[in-house]
Amino acid sequence: MPKKVDHEQRKNAILGAALDVFAREGYKDTTLSLIAEEAGIPRTVVYQYYHDKNEVLYSVVKTETMKIFVSLSELAFGEEGGTEPERMTRIYDSILDSVMENKESLSNLLIVMVDATRSGSDTAAVVKKRTAKLMILVKRLLVRGMKAGTFKEGLSVDRVTDTFFSMAELVCFSVAVFGAIDKAEELEKFNTFLETIKA
Repeated sequence: MPKKVDHEQRKNAILGAALDVFAREGYKDTTLSLIAEEAGIPRTVVYQYYHDKNEVLYSVVKTETMKIFVSLSELAFGEEGGTEPERMTRIYDSILDSVMENKESLSNLLIVMVDATRSGSDTAAVVKKRTAKLMILVKRLLVRGMKAGTFKEGLSVDRVTDTFFSMAELVCFSVAVFGAIDKAEELEKFNTFLETIKA
C-alpha cells in the first residue's frame, strides 16, 4: 500500500529549505534542484508544487504573512475585548514578539528579498500584495474606533495605516540587520504615536 503524503507538511518543508538556500546561495544562484536537495526530496517532487523559484519566493512571503494575519485578526476583532487603541497596542506588541522570535528567518528573508530585487524580481509588489489584508485589518480597526469615539474623528485612515506599517517595517529591518530591538522603547514610541490619534 502506498504511503500517504501530507502535502501541507511537504510544502512547508520545501519553503523552509528554500528560505535557507535563498539566504545561503543568493536569489540568482538558487535553483529548484538546490531547494530539493536541502529539503531531502527529489527535484521532481518540488516541481509538483512549484514551477520556478519566483513562485517559491511568493509562497514563502504568502505563508509568513498569512500566519501573521490570522493571529492579528484575532487580536483586532476577537473575544479578548478592549478599546480599539488597546487592540492596536496588542497588535503592535504581538508584531514585536513575532519579529524577535523569528529573527533568523526574518534576516534570511531580508537577504533573499534584496537579492531578488537586484535580480529583477518585483519583491515590493509581492510584499504589498501579501500585506494588503493586514492593512485592511488596521483600517477597519481605525474606522471602528472613530465610530466608537476612541479615535479622533476625521483621521486619514490611509495615512495612519501607512505610519503604523512604517513603524512595523522599521522594527523588522532593525531586527533583521542588527539582531535585536528594545521592546519597551519600541512600545513607548508606538504609544506616543497612538496618543496623537486617540480621541
